[in-house]
Amino acid sequence: MKRKLVPLSAVLFLIAAFEGHAFGLGIQAGGNWYQEEMYYDATLLISPYERLHFGLDWYLFTEDITFGAAVDYWVFPWELSSDGIGSTVFYCGLGGFLWAAMADDMIVDAGPRIPIGVDFVFNHLDVFLQVVPTYAIAMLPDFASGGFRITFNVGVRFWPSGRRAYRPLY
Repeated sequence: MKRKLVPLSAVLFLIAAFEGHAFGLGIQAGGNWYQEEMYYDATLLISPYERLHFGLDWYLFTEDITFGAAVDYWVFPWELSSDGIGSTVFYCGLGGFLWAAMADDMIVDAGPRIPIGVDFVFNHLDVFLQVVPTYAIAMLPDFASGGFRITFNVGVRFWPSGRRAYRPLY
């Protein structure tokens, strides 16, 4: 029971800390160009500013307890189209990630990332496709270069508080 209360308490704390800002829940599927297997994760999202995005991921269907965190700043969000139903946004950003798996030994990777994608934004929902070049640095069990990776993701996010519209750069 206590093991479930800690993550739930952390989620409620984060939601309260960012009151008045957009927060959401999502699920995504992804993979790496060098691996044949896909991964699936559930995500808690917080967006205190329309270009700044925090995500806490819990990886599903894994043998080990696996989680991650990412922060991205969308340097170039371009609204490609907009109508009464929603809008389509292309984005390119800069960010960082932390990934951890609790196996026999704890494994931790971290590093920079460059999210590039398309976001189909509706009032309380968005669907996205993205490619994310990353450079992983293994922190545990040994400090070493994890190497260059290209991940891809497709997912859907639900924003109970409503999603803010993106302002064009011009």
